[in-house]
Amino acid sequence: MSETPEQRRKRLRWLTLAELLAVIAVAISALGLWKSWHEERETPALIEKRVAVPLTLRAEQNGDGKAVSFGPVEAGHAVQSLEINFPTALGIGSFDGSSDIRLSASDIESAVLRERDKRGAAKEPASERQLPLLIATRYVENGKVRDDRAIYALAYRIRDGGLLSGRSLRLGAIRLVARGSGATPAALDRRWASQAL
Repeated sequence: MSETPEQRRKRLRWLTLAELLAVIAVAISALGLWKSWHEERETPALIEKRVAVPLTLRAEQNGDGKAVSFGPVEAGHAVQSLEINFPTALGIGSFDGSSDIRLSASDIESAVLRERDKRGAAKEPASERQLPLLIATRYVENGKVRDDRAIYALAYRIRDGGLLSGRSLRLGAIRLVARGSGATPAALDRRWASQAL
């Protein structure tokens, strides 16, 4: 049984354009699959490394500045304990607390006003001033317990309540001044003595 030229031509027909495009698409897909497999073998897996972020505290006003609550700026920091130390000249002991600590203006008002009077500061209401604080904090970050020691400047303002109520203290925000070896009781006292009241 021999094949006629007509039968042979039908059997060896040319590829249609659609068949040719399908073959090219399969080849491109295979090349893409090989390339991604090859890159995966050559590139080492990237390991996510968490970098420790230094603790920074914030002070949130309560009741028109009659008090402030201290807490971490970063959500990943869980404060375990906080100790606030004041300049020695004020004669105020330290405040200790766990987690967030609340400092009331009435707790420090008489000491700050007495120190202002002693240093000859004007009796009228003052523009915003700063009270340096030495804050020692123990906190947890990424499962590790860490300690931080820093000097912060707490903003305060003296308000005049008129003839009947006298002067009062209102507290504001805090800002970081020094951290680590620069955060000592001596540095706190120097900062307090050198600034205007």
